[in-house]
Amino acid sequence: MPDNLDPTTVISVNGVHRLRRESGVTLLMVAVGMFALLSVAILTLDVVNLYLAGNQAQKGADAAALAGAAVLSASGQRGILQLPPIAAC
Repeated sequence: MPDNLDPTTVISVNGVHRLRRESGVTLLMVAVGMFALLSVAILTLDVVNLYLAGNQAQKGADAAALAGAAVLSASGQRGILQLPPIAAC
């Protein structure tokens, strides 16, 4: 077996000595980087979705409060509105 094909031989490039079998580390680093980037993108989408859902819930609550106020105003009631008691099931 020639010496230049041995995976444990030292490669010297610009004074940096590395083992030949370390060349596969780049693929691993790219894979980990892509995983991290995709994880951040998915987390960002989840946070935006949560924000939009909260905003939509707030708009619904505001609309319900305005509708209730309009009904109360149209009924002519003044002061505290007396509601009948809720029957227990």
